[in-house]
Amino acid sequence: MLRLKQAPEIEHLNRSDFIDEALRALRVARSAIQMLALAISQHEEILRKQSDGPIGTLTVPDHDWVRGEDKEL
Repeated sequence: MLRLKQAPEIEHLNRSDFIDEALRALRVARSAIQMLALAISQHEEILRKQSDGPIGTLTVPDHDWVRGEDKEL
């Protein structure tokens, strides 16, 4: 039988507590990414309105197109 050595530096959690904590962290990360995307979009819109010259665009294909699952770009 494997015996775990107890050490004060290591926190032992049960699986459900670990999953709950990981899901909470992922939700925070997802919210942060969404807020960053919104901030970038708003910043680009402000720059577009302030520019007198032409604005270049860059088409970024989605994941399905990159994997060849969607033929339309």
